[in-house]
Amino acid sequence: MKRSIAVLAATVLACTGLKAQEPELVLEAFPQEELVPETPPTANGTENPAAAEPKGRRWQFGVTAGYFHSAADWLVITGGLERNGRDYTRSHPGATAGFVASYPFGGVWSFDTGVNFSWWGFGYRNAGVSMRTERYVIEVPVLVTFFESDAYIPVFVQAGVLTGILVGGSVGISGDAGYGQWTPRRAGDSFNRLSFGLVVGIGYGHFTFQFIQNLTDTWNRGMARAWETFTGETLTQQTARAYSLTYTYWF
Repeated sequence: MKRSIAVLAATVLACTGLKAQEPELVLEAFPQEELVPETPPTANGTENPAAAEPKGRRWQFGVTAGYFHSAADWLVITGGLERNGRDYTRSHPGATAGFVASYPFGGVWSFDTGVNFSWWGFGYRNAGVSMRTERYVIEVPVLVTFFESDAYIPVFVQAGVLTGILVGGSVGISGDAGYGQWTPRRAGDSFNRLSFGLVVGIGYGHFTFQFIQNLTDTWNRGMARAWETFTGETLTQQTARAYSLTYTYWF
C-alpha cells in the first residue's frame, strides 16, 4: 500500500514539472519595407529613368529630328526710301536633327540642351535680281522647360537661347546686265559665322513646336557691301526667324 502511494505521488510530481516547463510563444516583428520616393516623370510624360538609377544620375538622353522653316527679315534703303525686303524673300523647306539631354529638377522643371544640325535657306527675287541661299549650322540650345509631373495631358512650355556655328552652305545671285557681275561665294564668305537667338516652344508628348528669333545679322560686312554695290540697296536690318516641328525619342 505504501509502495502504491509513493508511485502515485511520483507520477503527480512528474506531470506537474512537465507542465511548468511548457515553451513560451514568442512573436517576431515583421520586417518593414523600405519606402522609395517617387521620381517625377520628364516633360514628355514618360517615366524618368532616374527612378532606377543611383542617386546623382538623373540625366535623360534622346535623339530629335523634324521640319525646319526659316525666313529672312531685312530692311533696305533704295533711293532714300526704306522698305521691308520680306515681301521679296521666299523660304525654302529645311530640316533639323540632333541629340538632346534633359535634367529634371524641382519636380516641374527641367534643364534641356543638346547639339543639332540644321539646314535652311531662302530665295530673293526683285526687279531682275534673283538669289538663292543654303546654310548649314550646328546649333546648341540652352532651354528651361516647365511641365506638370502629374498632368493628365503631357503639355509643356519652354524658353531659352540658341547659339549657332556656320559649317557650310552656298549663295548664288544672278541679275540683269544693269546690276553688274556677281561671283558665286561660299557661305562662310557671305553669312555671319556665329548666330544667336531666342527660343520659345510648346510641346505635347514627344512633339515640340519652337519659334526662333535670330538677333544677329544674317550677312557679314563683306556681303552687305557687295549687296549694296550689286543692287544699289543699303541693308539697315538683316535678322532671321525660324519655326521648327520636331519629334524626340528618349532612351
